[in-house]
Amino acid sequence: MQKRNIPFLVTLCIAISAFWGCGENSTEIVLFENDQDSSSSLSTSSSSVKSSSSSKKQSSSSKKESSSSKKATSSSATASSNSQANNTFSDDDFVNIGGQLWTKKNLNIEIEGSRCYNDKPANCEKYGRLYTWSTAMDIDPSYSTKELGKIELPHRGICPEGTHLPSYAEWEWLDKYLETNPEDRELLLNQIGGYYRFSYGYENEDTEAIFWSSTEYDFSGDPQENKSIYGFKFAWLWVHRKNLTTGKDNSQKSCAAYIRCIKDSTNGVPKSSSSQKSSSSQTSSSSQAISSSAGLSSSFIYQPELDSIQIGEQVWMTKNLNIPLDGSTCYENKDSNCEKYGRLYTWSQAMGVDTTFDMERLGPIYIPHQGICPEGTHLPSHSEWETLYFYLQEHPEYKAYFINQMGGLFDYKGNFTSIDEQSIFWSSTEYNMTGTTTPFKFAWLWAYRKDLSTGKDNSHKITKASVRCIKGAAASAPKSTSSITLDKAAGCENAKRSNWKYLNPSIEYGCIKDSRDGRFYKTVVMGDRVWMAENLRYESKKSSWCYKEVEGECDDYGRYYTGYAVSESPSICPEGFHIPTNSEARKLGYYTTSTLMSVDGWNKASNTFIGNNSTGFTLLPAGLRGYGNERGWETGVFDGVGNVARFWSSAPYNGTGYYEYVFMNVDGNFGMTDKDHGFGIPVRCIKNVD
Repeated sequence: MQKRNIPFLVTLCIAISAFWGCGENSTEIVLFENDQDSSSSLSTSSSSVKSSSSSKKQSSSSKKESSSSKKATSSSATASSNSQANNTFSDDDFVNIGGQLWTKKNLNIEIEGSRCYNDKPANCEKYGRLYTWSTAMDIDPSYSTKELGKIELPHRGICPEGTHLPSYAEWEWLDKYLETNPEDRELLLNQIGGYYRFSYGYENEDTEAIFWSSTEYDFSGDPQENKSIYGFKFAWLWVHRKNLTTGKDNSQKSCAAYIRCIKDSTNGVPKSSSSQKSSSSQTSSSSQAISSSAGLSSSFIYQPELDSIQIGEQVWMTKNLNIPLDGSTCYENKDSNCEKYGRLYTWSQAMGVDTTFDMERLGPIYIPHQGICPEGTHLPSHSEWETLYFYLQEHPEYKAYFINQMGGLFDYKGNFTSIDEQSIFWSSTEYNMTGTTTPFKFAWLWAYRKDLSTGKDNSHKITKASVRCIKGAAASAPKSTSSITLDKAAGCENAKRSNWKYLNPSIEYGCIKDSRDGRFYKTVVMGDRVWMAENLRYESKKSSWCYKEVEGECDDYGRYYTGYAVSESPSICPEGFHIPTNSEARKLGYYTTSTLMSVDGWNKASNTFIGNNSTGFTLLPAGLRGYGNERGWETGVFDGVGNVARFWSSAPYNGTGYYEYVFMNVDGNFGMTDKDHGFGIPVRCIKNVD
């Protein structure tokens, strides 16, 4: 079994019988929006957000038989009559691998649908038993050929009480841990018992140990003809080989593989970590004063390999923070609940700033903002929570890591609520309600619920909620700009551009001339780099447009370029400049969005985040030109003009497009998302480093 890219290649799907040829005969908070409702305010790709399906509570000991042919949820799947609810493990049966507690041996429960390698009972003693996926999941065998659907994680399956069948996410976490701790691979190689393919029999004894996950493989993203052939006949397997390599693949559910159970509530975190304290005294990345209550214990050392999991491009801690600050709260004021769920904090406590900022505006702050998070991590911004949200739409199994401590909250009215129903987390992002009598008493919260739905909303800063930290050192102020000399192209002093009226008259700008078409561009120093202070207007060889496709000088928004134009070589940027990389564009997150936005040119409303353009970057709300990619966009229609500023980065996305950066005037949000090649989006160029 070789490690493959995801998703499984269609050509290999067609030939799957030659490789995995297994036979086929074998109480909610009102202030939080639901997924579907909240999609309209997810600025980066609101039209593409789909509601997360709910799944009912799953019994850990038995499941009722389904009486219909409808798609099953975890609560309606027919349980195997051989369910082993009474089997138990002792502490001696587990081994600690990076904080996860795995069973030392492969499961060896003799039930219908299991088998011994080569049908020899002695091999069950030697290797454990081989199970089909439906047997491992403890559900009706009919789900070997149809979709089981969303399940509540963790899913116990036939694992004994207190343990569960590992999800894809838990196997992936283990795989990443073993990359940096290869000596622990041996712990999974003590029983290398091969596997069973229905069409070919037993294979790879003493070569590979192959284990089931609880996660189905969905062919619905593949061409329709393959979906109709294969449907939901597949689930994810993980392989650990004698040569110390690992792999993962989807396999037909009728194959037979081994089971390693994982102890509930470990999730990659040592049991002791929930009671450990945070790192040494923090310093705020803001210019505002730190609250005197933010002095922290130094007994907690953040260890990424033990205390966190990589989810997409982000690395999240897997437990809620439990730092005993003055004013923080245990649910219902019971110390045992801090041990179980972590602590509840007001926004100012989470940010590590004075409590006066629960009622006043803190900003501007440099992002990432550490707050009370341990050294090497920071309090997630609204846009980082949003990035996670979109990733979890495609990888819902990772939601298990955010509902492992559903500690509810202490609302601004003084009520404890939603314990064991919701995990509710602070972001570092204030919510601007300019135009009201309480413009800065609110900040963004995110909720992860027991029914696997998610939500976001603004809440009073005096609300007490959980803190979940994300990897990444806190930002410092941009480097001194005094040593950078701006170019002043000849002829610029006599040039006139209508969009230059939006520039900050108190900022010193440079000026360059594009030798290809003679156009002039203003430039500005941002930190230690020089950026163009306006959008590019060069007419590329590949598709680009002016606003409303009226040709001319493309005032005021510059041209809208497709991803194909972004990929042109040489670059569509003027000589000496290039389209910003991911890391270059991210540095703009060090600035509060209002300091980047032009003062005029944006739609004004009661909740508009007003720009002051103090940096001189002069973002204008050009929006984008739509592309009909079946996610709610219409080709050729300009969207977001007046409300959203966007520009391309040079970071490719999944072979179909590039990542873009987005700035919102509603809440001052700065974020990154992906767009297909067909979208038309402006370009801001950055100067090459000598």
